[in-house]
Amino acid sequence: MSAFMVEKHHIGYLVAAAFAPGFRAATYIKSMLGDPEKPEHALANLLSLENARSITYRYPQDAMDDVMHTWERGEVESMCWAAMNPAQVIQSVRCYQYQACEHPGWKDSKAKEITDNILMAAVRSLPAVEKADWGAPEPMSRNARRIV
Repeated sequence: MSAFMVEKHHIGYLVAAAFAPGFRAATYIKSMLGDPEKPEHALANLLSLENARSITYRYPQDAMDDVMHTWERGEVESMCWAAMNPAQVIQSVRCYQYQACEHPGWKDSKAKEITDNILMAAVRSLPAVEKADWGAPEPMSRNARRIV
């Protein structure tokens, strides 16, 4: 495996998704962060740090300060997107998690828990999810024609 530092706008997109009104994840994420005054800034720093930990664990010759993004006050809050596409959010989370998972503390990290929460919020916001049956659909008879 390899690891790289995702771009700043990638982390900005995850932060925007975390606090997007339609995703219903903001309250939980704010509490996970300890209800800071600037939750967007705190989350951007947390996600950047976790990604940098992964890189410096995988590539010990890299210094944390050399790989980690630094965030100016208001910088992440100034990033905006026309809309939060749930499928794009899902892929962005998956990419981030793949890059941030290289170190032993990942599985128990706040960053993993928060990005898992963003992922599930995106899944729940997909239109087809709300229309699907709760539980599993009834099976077909063995003689029914399968649609693949």
